[in-house]
Amino acid sequence: MGSAVPFSVIATDHLPDLHVTGAGSGGQYFPRWTYEKNSEDDLLSGLSDGGFQRLDNITDTALT
Repeated sequence: MGSAVPFSVIATDHLPDLHVTGAGSGGQYFPRWTYEKNSEDDLLSGLSDGGFQRLDNITDTALT
């Protein structure tokens, strides 16, 4: 409510500016990836990539 822009969508591969559509528009950011700390078993087995696993926030259900 109170936005100068009723609806807009922008996809970017850079850090987003939440006021890109105007100072009064606010906005929400939904990241494509989240990161989950690997279990100790993953760290010991050598499967670790910096101690975190990247998870895709777009589910297979959403894609279908």
